[in-house]
Amino acid sequence: MLRKYNMKKDIISITKWSFCAGLLLFASCTKMDYLYKEYVIERTFIGKPDSIWVQPGDQRVKIGMLTPKDAEAKNWVIRWNNNVDSLIVPIDHSVKSQSIIIENMEERDYIFESFTADGKGLRSLPMELYTTVYGKEFRKKIHERELSHSIIFPDSVALVWKNKFIESLYGVETEFTDKSGKKQKAFSPATSDISVMRDADPTKPMIVRSAYQPHVNAFEHFYTDPENVDVAAVKKNSLTFKSLNYQTADYIDLKFLRVFLQADVPKPVGKDIDLAYTLGGGSRANLFTMNGTGFSVFSQDWQLTIAQTWRVRNVATMKLNRGGAAITLYDDLDETNRSQMVAAYDNSTPAGLNRLSALQVNDVILINSSDRKMYIAMKVMSIPPATGTVGELTVELKVSKL
Repeated sequence: MLRKYNMKKDIISITKWSFCAGLLLFASCTKMDYLYKEYVIERTFIGKPDSIWVQPGDQRVKIGMLTPKDAEAKNWVIRWNNNVDSLIVPIDHSVKSQSIIIENMEERDYIFESFTADGKGLRSLPMELYTTVYGKEFRKKIHERELSHSIIFPDSVALVWKNKFIESLYGVETEFTDKSGKKQKAFSPATSDISVMRDADPTKPMIVRSAYQPHVNAFEHFYTDPENVDVAAVKKNSLTFKSLNYQTADYIDLKFLRVFLQADVPKPVGKDIDLAYTLGGGSRANLFTMNGTGFSVFSQDWQLTIAQTWRVRNVATMKLNRGGAAITLYDDLDETNRSQMVAAYDNSTPAGLNRLSALQVNDVILINSSDRKMYIAMKVMSIPPATGTVGELTVELKVSKL
């Protein structure tokens, strides 16, 4: 598919009309080609690709194109560094697209010129590409995603990451040992705060490394150095809730032991939330199940927001136990023994409530989160001061999760 291109140079100060008027001896003024034929330049161009692209990498770059439809296009020529460096790639017309990786590139910005050629001197119109190649300097800026804690389930292990934005983070790769002794790998994207490893053996260490993508179009990732995680050592068994009197509430996920302010609750809103905590003037430490209505006494706005905008309101009930028998019950519970956790709740004589207030140190709270199929035992470790507008509640937990 050869293409011809003509350029006719202007003849200064002479127009076709004035020339015709001046040559009265001529019966017609339509044939003037002999005057400007010497200015006609004919060029034939080889067909270029319909699309071409560039992707940066680690001190290298990947350039790709859709294979040109023009069968005369035999070679693909790429130039850079002001045409000092170049590469000629034979074109394979049996494939729809093709690419080439250029190695050993310096870490900086580049302009590439690309065109096709027939090997006889004819070529396509050039196409320019711009990109940045990354390397050691970018690697200095990346670091391991910070781990919050681990959660052990009967069929899996979860690593919970601190909810902090990290520029260019692509995700986390985890290598673990399954219960049959085989090595496995799992990857969780940066948009997720949780990495779940199915059938993982919690007694074996995990190896994690964070993957970074320097540009949305990059064709490879940068990884941090591998880091060992002792799952048992980072297992979480306590939570601290904070509140400003009548103004804020903490929203609690008991499955992954996370605490959120209302603005940070993951979407779909309410799906992961079991309880809310807030500080009262006289009632002090207050816990509410999300299906209850008791916390409307503190803020009608909170109640309306939850009732009208939360897509899920998980159903749960709480039983408050006090005294030495309650502490002994809690201390003897094994969260890996689901039957024992269920029996502890079912055999507890207090009525199931949607709100608890005026909590005291060593109170034991038994919770049945029926929608999320969890049984939880909490022991209160510290309570807010008797007065003041800021108050924290700390609890130790044992959670039976399916």
